[in-house]
Amino acid sequence: MKRGLVLGKFAPFHEGHQQLVEKSLELTDQTIVLVYDSPEVTRIPVETRARWIRKIYPQAEVIEGNGSPADEGNDPRVMRIQEEYIRKVVPQPITHFISSEWYGAHVSHALGAIDVRMDRHSSRSGVSGTAIRANPFDHRNHVHPYVYRDLVRWIVLVGAESTGKSELTRELAIHYQTEHVQEHGREFWLSHHDPDGMLSLRQLAQLADEHRNIEETAVLKANRLLFCDTDARITRQYSCWYHDGSVDPKLAQYADECRDRYHLTILCGDDIPYIDDGTRAGPVRRRQAQQELMALLDAAGVDWVDAKGSLKQRVQIVTDAIRERRLDCWC
Repeated sequence: MKRGLVLGKFAPFHEGHQQLVEKSLELTDQTIVLVYDSPEVTRIPVETRARWIRKIYPQAEVIEGNGSPADEGNDPRVMRIQEEYIRKVVPQPITHFISSEWYGAHVSHALGAIDVRMDRHSSRSGVSGTAIRANPFDHRNHVHPYVYRDLVRWIVLVGAESTGKSELTRELAIHYQTEHVQEHGREFWLSHHDPDGMLSLRQLAQLADEHRNIEETAVLKANRLLFCDTDARITRQYSCWYHDGSVDPKLAQYADECRDRYHLTILCGDDIPYIDDGTRAGPVRRRQAQQELMALLDAAGVDWVDAKGSLKQRVQIVTDAIRERRLDCWC
């Protein structure tokens, strides 16, 4: 049986890496991809990098190389450490070692495999992982969309009605020169509500679904950060209020997924004047909704930041939170 091995940090997994995997798939019956842990190189967890490869190449076997050696170079001691580690975590016999690096010679020799060396300068991408980490946005066309969405940090702004979410979302996108997603609820409501101004349980789930799809499109054009106005947790709140606590199962699932979908949640404060546009429920409901939302965020263990004050003050609060969490230099 022909068995190919491809290894690397894949930080991030880009077109050049895809070319190696595809060559192995072409030449062998089974392809194994070993993903080095490498916390000294990237903040992207090895689990995330392995997930990318499993998603794009489900026919490959992916091994998460936790505790992989950090030392590199052609020093005999270092090469021996690398070889021993590879043999330990890849117990199956390897017939083909596919790489585009100098180490292809000694690793293939240690494994008793054919050295399949590809010219790194003729790869489809012609870009390194280092360059992509330094500026993901400029090199976004060299990574799979499934990978790029994870190179962007998703920040959602929530809050009761009339808490300045839309204005702050737009201002932050301008400040960081990136994309933002406007609340889809108002547009959807105008097109779908019944004569009593209501949306059905199914329609509320459809609203959340459409909002998520808009986010998935926007993130592929985002520069390091994506700012989203409102999420499924707010839609679930409306469903509970207007349908006596009932929530469509799909909407409930989307709301539960918000905790991991967004990397930071900004709660826009209700300390600004209430603006009645003729469709809102009033300042009393705003206060109730805000308190409910804070309780829900706390109960879910969400990383959230309270943004109050003027627009300028709120922008500063959010930028401070982003800097403290290093969300703008994620890779």
